[in-house]
Amino acid sequence: PARPVKTVAVMGAGLMGAGIAQVTAEKGYKVLLKDRDDAAVARGVSYMSENWDKKVKRKRMTQHRRNLNDAAAVPLTDASPSLERHFSKAD
Repeated sequence: PARPVKTVAVMGAGLMGAGIAQVTAEKGYKVLLKDRDDAAVARGVSYMSENWDKKVKRKRMTQHRRNLNDAAAVPLTDASPSLERHFSKAD
């Protein structure tokens, strides 16, 4: 039997990667957003946060949902061993 997907990894926190991570978090999945360094992944997280803040301001999202989305997005860099540990547990 197939296992349900609970976590999605997005490689690259640029505009496209951050957008994919944002939509995926909004759908209720845990997202591992990975890029080459802290600055790159911080830009992706900032992009998502700004978009969620706009949705809250326009009343298209509750603050509670925004907080859940933010908690679902886990930023990682190439120096983070967390992604490898996460996938090795799935085997």
